[in-house]
Amino acid sequence: MTYPFTRTLTEGNTGQDVYRMQYALNAVGRYYLISSCHCKADGIFGPETKNALMSFQAWDNITVDGIFGNISSDHLVKRYNAGPVAVWGEKPLDQVFQS
Repeated sequence: MTYPFTRTLTEGNTGQDVYRMQYALNAVGRYYLISSCHCKADGIFGPETKNALMSFQAWDNITVDGIFGNISSDHLVKRYNAGPVAVWGEKPLDQVFQS
């Protein structure tokens, strides 16, 4: 799999990589029953996305800073691949495109 995230994401960023992060946060939140890990998948990193990311970071016991850097992306990709992809057959993140 091609690694789906190539830059650090922070509030205010937009684009396909933000959409992929949002998509993964929502899938992981549903799979692992993290109710506060949900945001609108629209490709815009706003306050709702930041809150969802921080919920994921807290749940996965990593630094809670609302910044999607190397550690957060590694953890999210690992959880996504172990749960939604493995069990539900979700698309690999590098194949997820904003509609």
